Amino acid sequence: MLYDDKWNEINRIPVRNLAEELKRISHNQTYGVVFDGVVTQRIIDIANEKNVKVIIGARIGNITKRPVNLVILSFKDLIS
Repeated sequence: MLYDDKWNEINRIPVRNLAEELKRISHNQTYGVVFDGVVTQRIIDIANEKNVKVIIGARIGNITKRPVNLVILSFKDLIS
């Protein structure tokens, strides 16, 4: 799900379409992304290009580049 900066839902999409949907959005259109999948470097790179500020996923994969302006959390991080 994609959210604006007040955490209002913008769009609900299947996880398999997340990368393509992020590519289509306008810069600064989406503040947060929450999905039931693995946060990958590819998702992070696309989200960072679109100025997304928060990504929350079921798990965090092998991340080699963590943008300083992007918060990346797993569901486990939220309940810890």
